Amino acid sequence: MTARRAGAAAVAGLVGAWAIGCAAMYERAFGSRRRGPDAERSWTPEDLDLVHEKLPVRTADGVDLLAWHLPGTREAAVIVCPGHRGRAADVLGVSAALQRAGFSVTAMGWRGTAGS
Repeated sequence: MTARRAGAAAVAGLVGAWAIGCAAMYERAFGSRRRGPDAERSWTPEDLDLVHEKLPVRTADGVDLLAWHLPGTREAAVIVCPGHRGRAADVLGVSAALQRAGFSVTAMGWRGTAGS
């Protein structure tokens, strides 16, 4: 019976170590890279060293929206928008990858989100 308990304890330890490892990998992949007082600030292209310019976008009723243009080397352009209630900063990773592939990219946020 003690061998059975020892085996169960070993399995429980392995499962616990596996869960801790998964949590650590998830935090590394998807967690915030900012710490301290800057943690709540949205990402900007400057944070990722992207060549860009801020685009002035104003709606018909006078609301300024946040938009960035990331120039590319191809004769092709992509407009990237985040999902519902998303911010322009939410799509900077995809925008940077498209820019590295040579596309000109316009990333924009929606009304009522950070920067707009």
